[in-house]
Amino acid sequence: MREGRLDKRAVRFFGRVLPVAAAVAWAAAAARAAPVTQTYAYTSRLSADASGPLDLTAELNYDTACSNAPIAVVMHQYSGSSGLFSNIRANAQRLRDLGFFAVSVAMRGREGSDGTRDSGGLEIYDIHDAVEAVKKSYPGLVDPGIVYLTGYSGGGGNVMSALTKFPDYFNVGAAFFGMADYGYDPVDGWYFNGAGSGRQPQLRTDIGDPTLGDPDVMDRYHARASNLASVNNPYAEIHLFVNANETICPPVNSLSYRDNAVSRERYPGEFSNITVHIGQSGLYHDFNTNGIDEADEHQYWPHNAPTASQQAAAESWFMARLLAGEIPRRALSPTGTLHVAGFVKTARFECLVGDGQEGVVRLGYALSATNLVFQAEVLSLNKQRLSRLLVDTGCFTNRAVEVYRNGTRTETFTSGGVWMTATLADGETVELREAGPAEEPPKPRLLAYYDFEAGLSDRTTNAYHGAGGGAGVALDGAVPAALAARSMEAVRLDGAGWVRLPFLNLYGQAQADGVTVSFWVRSGVTNSSWLLAEGSTSGSNPAYCFGPPNTDRFRAYVRTDANALRLNVSSAKAVFDSVWHHVVWTDRAGTGRLYIDGVPADTAAFTYSPGPLTLNTTTLGALERRPSDTKYPFTGWLDDVSVWDEILSEESIAALASGASPLEVAGLLTDAAEPVRIRSVFLSGTTNLSLAFTGPMRVAAPRPWYTTNLSAGEWRPVALLSESTRASGGFHTQSFGVIPGLPSVFYKIVY
Repeated sequence: MREGRLDKRAVRFFGRVLPVAAAVAWAAAAARAAPVTQTYAYTSRLSADASGPLDLTAELNYDTACSNAPIAVVMHQYSGSSGLFSNIRANAQRLRDLGFFAVSVAMRGREGSDGTRDSGGLEIYDIHDAVEAVKKSYPGLVDPGIVYLTGYSGGGGNVMSALTKFPDYFNVGAAFFGMADYGYDPVDGWYFNGAGSGRQPQLRTDIGDPTLGDPDVMDRYHARASNLASVNNPYAEIHLFVNANETICPPVNSLSYRDNAVSRERYPGEFSNITVHIGQSGLYHDFNTNGIDEADEHQYWPHNAPTASQQAAAESWFMARLLAGEIPRRALSPTGTLHVAGFVKTARFECLVGDGQEGVVRLGYALSATNLVFQAEVLSLNKQRLSRLLVDTGCFTNRAVEVYRNGTRTETFTSGGVWMTATLADGETVELREAGPAEEPPKPRLLAYYDFEAGLSDRTTNAYHGAGGGAGVALDGAVPAALAARSMEAVRLDGAGWVRLPFLNLYGQAQADGVTVSFWVRSGVTNSSWLLAEGSTSGSNPAYCFGPPNTDRFRAYVRTDANALRLNVSSAKAVFDSVWHHVVWTDRAGTGRLYIDGVPADTAAFTYSPGPLTLNTTTLGALERRPSDTKYPFTGWLDDVSVWDEILSEESIAALASGASPLEVAGLLTDAAEPVRIRSVFLSGTTNLSLAFTGPMRVAAPRPWYTTNLSAGEWRPVALLSESTRASGGFHTQSFGVIPGLPSVFYKIVY
């Protein structure tokens, strides 16, 4: 068992503008914790249903005393409605006991995961999403640089496929008696050789009947033929284990996977990373060189989840080197050709054929410091099939980039994000070419911002200050945890009062350049009420309103001057459940989108047809219209309300949901004359840390952020401060619990 421990290590600190380092030694003993087995929920990056991104499920097996553990993904067998967590739990726990953080992924439609099973299609993407989610959820417990992938039978097929679809993602892959072709080859495809009458009906449901000659069906089987795509991965160490007498997933699956790759070697030994282990009864490998035939050395793996000895007899080929960090994750070659069977995702780009499981494209690529070039050749029977290409342009940061399609310049943009086309066609060449320095991109346009620090004033220069309406408006310290470092007060509404704002014309902004409203809200299930609304003092018909509809959901409501109801939709997910949630509403000419806690929700449900709305009031916590009309006051808390006269990017929305100040997102806090300088660091015992630093004086306090890996660039805000004080002259002191992490924790200050 690999034990995590806390020794005396350096804790480094970096300032906001000018990095200033200070160090303090600290020590604590890591208590031995009991192993954990838990169900883990995460979402799909690729697929969605009516409720938003697919909700997916995995089982985790880990030990909280084992920090910086390599990740092991364990894939279950081909199954019906059950995800078979119980069948592979012992295998996952054996890996946990070796020091891994084990992740067992349920394929779609099983063990509570959303979606429809597809026998090795889009569900392969869920493996990648599970690992990425675990990296973010357990940053102190996992080592993101080591990912081991293993699986049995259908899970072995998932391993073979994932290694071709994510060629530069895994350190080691081990497939036990997997299928490398679900039915594309009319002789050796699994449908014809191994599936038998018991599994063929499921394949026909998931993919189609390969005996009928339907070209669309054959393109789907082609997208699942990982033995034809094995040429993609000369990077990971790959071990394929199968018995000579295996009948369900015969050895031809493993042999063709290796041989097809070797036949396309660009140089001798390029695919020496792929090893096929043909098991036989009585065969063993003397790993410990003691000359004794021992159970955990037998090279024989009957078709089932391996026993402890069978698992060890296979993993002994690489396990010691993997745990010692001697099998690195290799980077993608800067030039090459990928066999895109359904989809491929690399660290630099991603390509999906049709919906990601509809055929195959041969994608040539060349990546340099000044040019990214891609060439597509459709191998599907349907030559008209279009592909989606997404390219990370971070290599051109702060540069202008020109896009050439088949030699013709089609667009110019500023680099740094992801460039995408959904219409990559057969024979097409796409080039992204650096074109020189880019102009500084404009910051989002902040129209009004209310942080409720000692009042209802607007923090922008527009001075759209609020005023209390009626009794029952108060400020108190019940702020969201994400804002604790910079917010001391939120506004509390008791159902009798509201906040009048100058008329912001949200609906009018929506019909022009678009509008974004961002806020934190906490409320239980209340009567039908409005927490943000626009109305008219001369009539009761026009309304642009948002609030809880007698449930814990979020409701959007639009009604015209002529009393025509254009929108009355509630979210599928809860917002008003007595805990803080971050909510963002965007609207451009009737295309409304809702984000809950930084994640898109119900993206298609809030569209409507705009109409004439004559409005003149904007209100927080009520609908203000003719004085004699009911105002439907709101009960609960609001904090950090910001209004933008444009549609914010998803990156900006995620930043606000993580606790970033709207002033910072809008670029209004840059002050080179007042850099942050950390002056001193205090450690109280082994658990509480205090930072004293100089910097600009703002109404909102600055906030410490931390990371345990500077090269990864994944900074997170410190969740809770035990103390935050401000003094004249721009001197701040903030205290908080030490963030556990090995070997170091780095801090910076963010306004």
